[in-house]
Amino acid sequence: VGPGRSLAAKVANAQTYYAVPDAQATCAMLTDFTREVSAQRDRNITPDLATKLTADAHVIMTVIGCN
Repeated sequence: VGPGRSLAAKVANAQTYYAVPDAQATCAMLTDFTREVSAQRDRNITPDLATKLTADAHVIMTVIGCN
């Protein structure tokens, strides 16, 4: 999604931290992901896709127990 690979890298990093397990780092990476999605909304990401990506990230963050 978007012109670069930074969003994919954030997801990959979150998966790596989750596997360790390091919940705090996973939550931080998912927070960064949602912030970047928000920043790219209407630029490189359609509003509908941005909403879905953000909602999916928030569900994962809730399950993990992010604050």
